[in-house]
Order: sequence, then C-alpha cells, then structure tokens
Amino acid sequence: MSGAQVPAQAHDARDAALGATALLRLGGMPGEAWTAGAAPHLFEGAARHADTVERLAAQCRALADRLGAEVVPHPLLAPADRGAVLALRRRLHSGTPPRVPDCLLLRQSPAVPADLTEQAHALLDEAEAAETDLNGLRQAVAAEQRRGAEQVWRTARSSPVLRAFVDSAAPGLAEDVAQRLASGQSWSGRQLRKRAAYLWRILGRAAAKTTPRGWAGQIAALPVTCGPGGCPALLSPGTPLGALAALAVENVHLIRARSAPPDLRTADPRTLLAPAPLHFAEPAAIPPGEGPGQVRCYVVDPRDPGRLRQVVLRRTGVLEAVLALLADGPRTLGDLEGTLPALAAPAGRPAPAAGVVRGFLQHLHSLGVVQVCRAPRQHRSGWVPAGTVASCGTLPQAPAGSGSGAWFLDSYRRPGADAAVPGPAVARVAHGLRIAARIAALRAARRRPAALAGRLPAAPPALPRRARAGGRAGDRLGRRGARRTVRRRAARPVRRLRQQRRLPRLPRRRRAPHRCPLRRPARAAADRAGRQRRTPPRHDLLVDRRPGPHAVLRPARPARALPSAGPHQPAPQPRRDRRRGGR
Repeated sequence: MSGAQVPAQAHDARDAALGATALLRLGGMPGEAWTAGAAPHLFEGAARHADTVERLAAQCRALADRLGAEVVPHPLLAPADRGAVLALRRRLHSGTPPRVPDCLLLRQSPAVPADLTEQAHALLDEAEAAETDLNGLRQAVAAEQRRGAEQVWRTARSSPVLRAFVDSAAPGLAEDVAQRLASGQSWSGRQLRKRAAYLWRILGRAAAKTTPRGWAGQIAALPVTCGPGGCPALLSPGTPLGALAALAVENVHLIRARSAPPDLRTADPRTLLAPAPLHFAEPAAIPPGEGPGQVRCYVVDPRDPGRLRQVVLRRTGVLEAVLALLADGPRTLGDLEGTLPALAAPAGRPAPAAGVVRGFLQHLHSLGVVQVCRAPRQHRSGWVPAGTVASCGTLPQAPAGSGSGAWFLDSYRRPGADAAVPGPAVARVAHGLRIAARIAALRAARRRPAALAGRLPAAPPALPRRARAGGRAGDRLGRRGARRTVRRRAARPVRRLRQQRRLPRLPRRRRAPHRCPLRRPARAAADRAGRQRRTPPRHDLLVDRRPGPHAVLRPARPARALPSAGPHQPAPQPRRDRRRGGR
C-alpha cells in the first residue's frame, strides 16, 4: 500500500466552517421527559445493600475461622453440640449469617469465648437490619414501577408528538391500555407492566435515538456561528424552538401492490421506466476471456408486497444495454423502444422489431428488474406554532382515507430567535468527518487489487513429493500423509502432557493380523520409479485374476460362499463347525 493511495491526515483547522447553515435532526421529545423516569436513590440503595452483603459475608467467614480454631477443638465442647457448631461453621463459610438458635447455642456452651458470642450477636443484628433495608428497597422498587408506568402513560396522553409516534409504531396500543385501566387492571399486572415498558422504549427512542421519519425525528435548519466560544454540543441546553410543519409522501410500493401492473406491450410510449433500486452486477468489471457474469436484484414480490425476493439473471448483451440506458435516470418506453434495437442487435444481423423489444421489457418488468417510475404524490402542511400544538394537542396530519402506511411523513421545525450552532460544535463535526474519510480511504485502498499485487507469489508453491505421485496410488499416498499430519498435530498436547508427567504412558496396543479373506491386501501398480508398494484395498471387493482382462472386480460374497480361487492358489477348504457338527 503506497502512501499516494492513502490521504494524509489533515490538520485540524478550527477556523474553517462547514457552511453558513447546519441541518440538524432534533429529537421529537425533550430529554427531560425521558429522564423523568430515573430513580437515582434506588440505585444508591441497591449499591449500599450490595456493599452491606459483601461486608457481612466477610465477617461471617472471619467468625467461621474463629469457630474452627477456638471452639471445635475445645475439650469443653459437648459431643451433642459439636455437630451444631460444625453446621454453623459451614453456613458461615458460605456467607450466611447466624440465626437466633445459633446465638443461644454459642451463649450456653462453656467452650465459646464471650467476645466470640458478642461478635455473633452483633453479626445477627446487622443481618436483621440489612434484611429490613432490603424489604424497604423492594417496596420502593415496586412503588417506583407504578410511578414510572403512570408517568409514561401521562406523557403519552399529554404529548401529541409521543402519541402520534405510538400510534404509528403500535396502532391500537393506547386504546388497549385505556380499556385495561378502565376494567380495573393494575400497573403491577403482567399485561400493563409489559405495555408500560414498551412505552418507555418508545419514549427513549423519540428522545435519544436517531429516527429517519415521523414526528420522533424533526429536521431544523440553524445558522452556524464560527466564534471561538460556545458550548461543544450542537445545541445549547434550553435552546427555544418554533413552529412545526410536515411533508407527507405517498408510499409507492403500496400503490403498486394495490393496482394491477401495466402491460408494457400495449402501454403508452410516455411511460417512464427505471431499474430496480437494489440491483448489483457480479462481477462489476468482467475480465477478458471470462463468462458474462450475472445481475442480482432484490425486488418486491408482486403477489406478496411484504416479501422481498431475489432474482439472478445472466448478463447478456441486451440486458447490459437496458441497464446502461437506465443508468443515468428514468427513460420513457418510446425512447427505449427507439434506442435499444441498435444497441442490442448482433453484428451482421437485423435489428429486432419493436414488438420484440417491448416483449423483452415486459419480461423484465414481470420479474421486477425494470419498474414503472411514477412520481409519488406529496402533501405539504403549513407551519403550526408550537403554542397551538401544545394547547390543542393536534399535529399536522397526512391525508386520510388511504389506509395505514400509505404515506411517509417527514417533520420539520423552525428554530427560535437565538438558536444557532456554536463554533466548537462545528469543529467537532469537521474533525469527525475527516476521520471517517480517512478510514474510508484506507478500506478502499485495502480492497484495491493493485495494493495486493506485490504480496501474491509469482508461482504457486511446489507440491509435496507424495502429492506429486501419479495415479490413484499418489492420491492415496497424499491422503495418507494428510492423515498422519492431522494425527501428529492432535497428539502434540498429549505428548506435551506426558513430557510434563501429567498423563501416564499406556502400553502400545498391537494390531491383530488381518485374517478375513474378504479384505485381502492388493498390490498397487508400479510407480514411476518402478518400486512396488503395498496399499490397502479401497472397497470390499475381490480381485479375480483370470485370463482376459488384467483384473476384474467382483462384488464381495458371504464368507461361506467364496468364489473359486484362481490357478495361482488353492481353493479354501471347508471348515467344520464343532458346535453344530456341520459346515
């Protein structure tokens, strides 16, 4: 990777602004609405309880050590009390504090020192106080859960932005919660508890996460101040915002799914056509002498609009011509009909007729590779003051009567009188963009084939001697060498443990001689050096050496139905079975 391919790290020029106006995406809900559900005192109480539990466990282990060192070996300890003391020591080692009967036992036993008894009583008192605090913490958590559920429900009912976002993300959720509360259900129940948690997730997304559409992400254009002072954040805390507006764009995919697709063979020549948005050529550039490649498209299934299917086509000359004509933008059907025949006609052959061209375009349209380009309808609302929205609780809405999901809504916001992006925030954005551009350049240089040309070897490495052996014998020897390598690598940890004397060395098991007549060893053909090698048989087959071919493979038969042996060896004699008295 040469230095010319990677851009050098630019200096941080803080006085160079990106522009006079900044386009920001603002959260639809203020951060205070999200942080209103916080309960820092509960986290502090939980941390104090965890520290108390750890401290009590350490004191329990110290008391257990004293019991084992001073009380258990004491001669005055009664045999009937020894088992109870040992059981108490085991519980103390596990971190469980002593109970009231344990303290009475220690006080009554003459083998227990007085200070040890007092230590056990003090540990019991601290454990009881910790249990009381834990019960109070549990009650506070339950009360906070109810308070948080009621808080987010009030916010969802009072905020028009959150209510509109909830209706778009989960239609019918607000009505379901209202019906359950009217029927007498409590927020501690499972159903309402789950719905309250979902409302908090929706509120957190609207306040702190990036949302591309809807009222949860509002777009505002603010001026940029390039002064040295100011807050490093994009907006200073408490920045006032002004009126709201909305732009609703028609969902083209739903319109196409609800209407019948047009037939391009009889369509108007002014019909605009465009390629599928998700289409990729594989490979992007075809090397000379290789195949045509393919085009991969991801299109919406016309039979099931909610399903995305994959279409793979061979990159023929006609398909390449269609995609090249549509690469710069949509074109009319009449334009394609007049331009495509001259580009797609093979050399020395007449150009295809207009009906053939329209039939091919209709085939691509039925697959989804080519789509009819229709300009979606748009609906713009006027600017509504923020005070009017807060008092009336009504936001600019998309046109009704088209069903759910028929329109995509983008929300906009006007800045307040003194709203501006400070200079330190502009410098932070510029520095982050430079880092992102450098990382992108490094990744592009790494993927470039020229950067890897010097790393590849000029010739492939030479094969091992066994792998270069010809014929089936060479293949078997190569596989045998690979098996030995795998076995040696697998045996390395065992050898290492044996060298460290952690594993006993077992005697090597000797293999029994191979006596089965169905698996006789065969002689492999002579290799290039003329040496004979003994190879195990590949299958349970017998080699019948008879006049005619060099060798004939016959299927293996049962052990008592052997074929007659050749003239080079005698036939096996039948063996008498002593148990049955016959063959």
